[in-house]
Amino acid sequence: LVSSRAPAETLSRTSPVKVAADDPGRPQVGSSPSVRWYCGPADPPPVGTEHDERPLQSTLRAHFLRHLPGQSPKLMEAWLDAQLGLIDDVAASARFAAWCPVPQVPESAYRHRILPGDPALLAGIRFKGGDLAQAFVDLLAWDGVVGAGTNARLIHAFREFAPKMVRVRWPGAEEPPLFTQCSVDQVVLSGPLEALKRRPRPVGTLVLEPATDLAWYDEFRAEFAAWQGGAGPLGAEVFPASKEDFEGCLQSGAVLCAMDEGHWVGVIAARREAERFGEGYCVTEEFLAASARGRGLAAALQRGLIDALPAKPGDLLWGTISHANQPSQRTASRCGREVIETWWFGTPA
Repeated sequence: LVSSRAPAETLSRTSPVKVAADDPGRPQVGSSPSVRWYCGPADPPPVGTEHDERPLQSTLRAHFLRHLPGQSPKLMEAWLDAQLGLIDDVAASARFAAWCPVPQVPESAYRHRILPGDPALLAGIRFKGGDLAQAFVDLLAWDGVVGAGTNARLIHAFREFAPKMVRVRWPGAEEPPLFTQCSVDQVVLSGPLEALKRRPRPVGTLVLEPATDLAWYDEFRAEFAAWQGGAGPLGAEVFPASKEDFEGCLQSGAVLCAMDEGHWVGVIAARREAERFGEGYCVTEEFLAASARGRGLAAALQRGLIDALPAKPGDLLWGTISHANQPSQRTASRCGREVIETWWFGTPA
């Protein structure tokens, strides 16, 4: 088993001093002004192009809740507020620009933008795996029919980054009707934590010890680098958790180390979070060293985390997994998690 997280999971679960290349994060923001306008660096907004964001919020919330029955409107609204907050978040755009510095592009260009029009679009720039040559635009929200011209509008609006793709998050595993051609970037597998605890235990015995510090971190990085170097294309899709990631898990979740005769052979970690589809724990890292692979221990490692996490009513356990990481997807499925959301690259219909 290797890390179940795709690049977005690696970096978006960090402390406030870091930025995700695939997801600049979900900052704590207050209520936003009801009127905003496109504030991108390339095209200053013409007079009279102010756009009322309230219909956009309402449409986004209604649209996604229609595809995610039972989800809290408050969580969706909080997620949307966070995305809107990144329009004006100077500190976040500065961190993002420092992490992914495109020459001669100002920090302000890294902010989210509302593009007025029919439909109005909320979008932001991203970089797959942090690679500046693989820029793409995240289509976050819209307030009308997404048609053939949407792709061109988004690519043009963020042209200083030379993006080649558009991405959208969509409930479930079915292709979104927005796209004529699409491919999977990442999948989110989730399950109710209390129900996962009641499932039969997987075959395999593993000694797990709660971590109290990060004394094992250097060994983890060395093992991860060795795996990554021989993993082929998957190695370019998956990245190790940082110390800040693990520290966050120690503070608001759990970190368990797999041990074999007193030696470190793996780690799994999760931290408490709220997402637009629910609340609970997000798997931040899951990794077995070479000496522990091939022994059917991956599911036992994940079950140990499930047992260790305190469950409140309604809590979920989820993780974002690269589409290329089929072993981790199979492990999550064996533990009872299902695909509840898919992140698609595509060309709008």
